[in-house]
Amino acid sequence: MYCVNLAFVALLFCAACQTSERVSGRKTLLILPSASDEISKDNFTGRVRLVGPHTLVIRNMVFSLSGVDAPVSGSTAGNSTERELARLVEGQVVTCTPMDEVVSGAMVAMCFVGTLDLGSALVASGKALACQNGLGAKYTSLETEDALASLSRSDLC
Repeated sequence: MYCVNLAFVALLFCAACQTSERVSGRKTLLILPSASDEISKDNFTGRVRLVGPHTLVIRNMVFSLSGVDAPVSGSTAGNSTERELARLVEGQVVTCTPMDEVVSGAMVAMCFVGTLDLGSALVASGKALACQNGLGAKYTSLETEDALASLSRSDLC
């Protein structure tokens, strides 16, 4: 088993992303936890089953994407968000790191497909907004004008 210094990897990646953003104007979709963020050693990895626009199940554990203010499940916008999340995880192995918080029966977690942060990807795609507190504040710069104009913020985050 290999041991990787996550802070070192994050530093290398962030330097590359900042250079890429300056050259191409693209937004970064990967937001790694900072050194002050605590990462649980109890990650859950596997194929997922979706149960909502920002809720997924791995090995019978229900996770809600941290920092994401997604439209209501069953609404037109919620269905669109769920389709985007399904596209991102289709055939992929997902890793979720619980954040020691439970909302509506789901563990709040940061979830990744490889290095792609699913929460930031949903916000950057215009399918969801960023929560205005906690980790979601890191996603605010990824919000699209279309999402800001068409989606409303919930009271959940």
